Amino acid sequence: MSLLAEVQWGSQHCSKSVSTIIYQWCLAASVYFIWRERNSRIFRQVGVDSYTLVKRIEEEIRACLVSIQLSIDSDFDAAICQDWGIHFREDTLEGFGVLLLSFC
Repeated sequence: MSLLAEVQWGSQHCSKSVSTIIYQWCLAASVYFIWRERNSRIFRQVGVDSYTLVKRIEEEIRACLVSIQLSIDSDFDAAICQDWGIHFREDTLEGFGVLLLSFC
């Protein structure tokens, strides 16, 4: 899929489901970190390998996920959480459902 098609798909699917949020953040974080890596290599002559770059992107997305409320709408979303090592439990606070996340 082209970058334009990826951006269009991401902008058309606006929900708070885990799968949509992770998809949109993966796209944004990938563009940002690749751009930053490019600049680092050009202007400072310093770079990292692709494995390290991917790990930084994953860490950034995990850090962002901790700061938001998510809705687990389907078994697919639950499976994504499991794949990413996200553990959650539903709790109630004065009648409101709260999704608490933690990582392995």
